Amino acid sequence: MKIYDNTLREGCQSALVCMSSSQRLNVLDSQIEAGIQQIEIGFIAAGQNEEKTIKYSLQRKKYAKLYCLARLLKDDINKCLDLGCENVTIFVPSSDNLLKTKLNKNITEIENDIAYLVHYANQNGLSVRFSCEDATRTPLKRLLKFYSLAIKSGAHTISVPDTFGIATPQSYGKLIKFLSKNLKCNISAHCHNDLGLALANSLSCYENNGNEIQTTIYGLGDRVGNTDLIQVIIALKRFYNEESIKTISKIKTLYDKFSNITGFIPPINFPIISENQFSHESGLHVKALINNNPYEAFPPKWIDAEHKVLYGELSGKANIEYFCKKNCISLNSLEITEVLKCIKTFSSEKKRYLSEYEVNEIIKEIKNHDNK
Repeated sequence: MKIYDNTLREGCQSALVCMSSSQRLNVLDSQIEAGIQQIEIGFIAAGQNEEKTIKYSLQRKKYAKLYCLARLLKDDINKCLDLGCENVTIFVPSSDNLLKTKLNKNITEIENDIAYLVHYANQNGLSVRFSCEDATRTPLKRLLKFYSLAIKSGAHTISVPDTFGIATPQSYGKLIKFLSKNLKCNISAHCHNDLGLALANSLSCYENNGNEIQTTIYGLGDRVGNTDLIQVIIALKRFYNEESIKTISKIKTLYDKFSNITGFIPPINFPIISENQFSHESGLHVKALINNNPYEAFPPKWIDAEHKVLYGELSGKANIEYFCKKNCISLNSLEITEVLKCIKTFSSEKKRYLSEYEVNEIIKEIKNHDNK
């Protein structure tokens, strides 16, 4: 399964992140270092600053396949060529709703444009991907015709956007399966997360003969975002033993660098890479951890992380035993009970977990008291 990362185009549409040209170049360098081989670097029609950023980004094109997004317009394609692009994603609105609001053309005119302009881009040396905007709300017959024309004219990959995030895994999988049966090309999932289904829909693409998933760092994108890169990578490995990126820990490093570059900090319950992913407070959960059967979806070593035991109101004796083993401390059963009692009281009063330093101070105080 291939990964096509959209952070530097779709991710930049997020209200949560605003990146300068130099910041985008820094992110691009980090993406390449992390092993991402297909990267969309910008939208050619977004203005002069965007063109300048794309131009500088293309200096890295020998390290990865860098794509520009272009409308189904000759002017956009020519701009891509003028900047030295080698790869382009061409899109056109395809649903009834968007055709009414965005294009002043009939279906026949659009079909003619697809046939001519995809061929034009291809003949001028561009490797072409083709996308139907709002594909999940487009009549199947029309969708198949648009994609078929693009493939016949030289496109090697079709992108299937769930532009408004309204597909279910069942409906999206059915669409991908239909397209894979009727088209001979690579099929790419572009899913939005408006209803929290972007990851599920992307995995449904994998399960129905799709070959590529489009992602962004932290799932950033228009409105509430798109499919998150690291969630896709972990899910593919966890459920299907599919290694889309060989060194997952480098993706975690990419996320850390992205946060440093942009200042974006995800919520503490963000999947995979937040500090809560491998955190355990419940005594029963910590006991399972001690017995090498942790309550976790995947091992922390996949992303070079570690288990984290919390000390609070819900802690049990296992938490204290874990702390003592980790820090080479010896406590008898009565002392463990007393330490646990102090931790629960402290946590209840302060409305927070205790730090390891505070736990150690409690243990010292109890041991000193016992020695008197």
